[in-house]
Amino acid sequence: MQRFIQFNDEKIDSMIVMELADLVTTLTKNLDYEVEFGVHSYLDRMSKKIYVRHFWNHRPKKIMINGLKSDVYLRAIGNYSFTNEEDIYYLLQKLSTTSLKSFAKQLFMITEDLRLEEKIKRKRPGTKSAFKDR
Repeated sequence: MQRFIQFNDEKIDSMIVMELADLVTTLTKNLDYEVEFGVHSYLDRMSKKIYVRHFWNHRPKKIMINGLKSDVYLRAIGNYSFTNEEDIYYLLQKLSTTSLKSFAKQLFMITEDLRLEEKIKRKRPGTKSAFKDR
C-alpha cells in the first residue's frame, strides 16, 4: 500500500521520506536530525534539519531517489563533517563586497558541493551511483 505525505501541494511517498530520515540518522550518527523538503538543499545545524530539494520531484523514480540521496549525502556527510561554518561565513563576507556578489556566491556554492562530493565518494564509494544521476 502506497502512502503519501502532502507537502506544499506535492505528494511525497512516505516510504521515501522514512528511508531518507533513516539515512540522515545513520550518516550523522545523531537521532535529533530530521529530513525536510524545500526549495534548496542545505544543513541547518540550529534546528537539526537536513533539507532536500523538490527539484528531484517529477523525475523518473531512479533519478529522483538518487537525487534525494545525493542531497542527503552532501549535507549529512559533506557539510556535517567537512565544512567549517566559520570559514564559509568569512568567505561570504568577503564575497559581499564584490560587484558580482550573487554570481560569486553561486560559484562558491557549486564548487563547495563538488569538493564535498569528491570527498564523500572517496570516503563512501557506495555513494557514487547517486552522484552519477546528480
